[in-house]
Amino acid sequence: MKEVVQIPGEELWRWWREARDRALTTSVDPAEVDWLIQAVAEVDSLALRLGTLRRQPAVACRFSLAELEEKWRRRVEERVPVQHLAGYTQWRDLRLAVSPAVLIPRAETEL
Repeated sequence: MKEVVQIPGEELWRWWREARDRALTTSVDPAEVDWLIQAVAEVDSLALRLGTLRRQPAVACRFSLAELEEKWRRRVEERVPVQHLAGYTQWRDLRLAVSPAVLIPRAETEL
């Protein structure tokens, strides 16, 4: 299992803001940045929206900022699904491991 990295909240918040701006300029839904950061770091949506993430001395994350930036670059430039970048997806009450070798289950296709 990969070691958890501690990232200063201010740096992670700054990365999140820049990634959302990049999403807007490349026709990617900014909500995908939110999903990715919440999937790989101990961050909730309220901390993002209110900016309280900035005041956290350190945030546990599965990836370094450089790795996170590379993953986001792949999403924006190569259109890799965020679920593949995070390595999992939520489906109903399950957390499923995913990779490029599998289709990503989506609630809207399971009526």
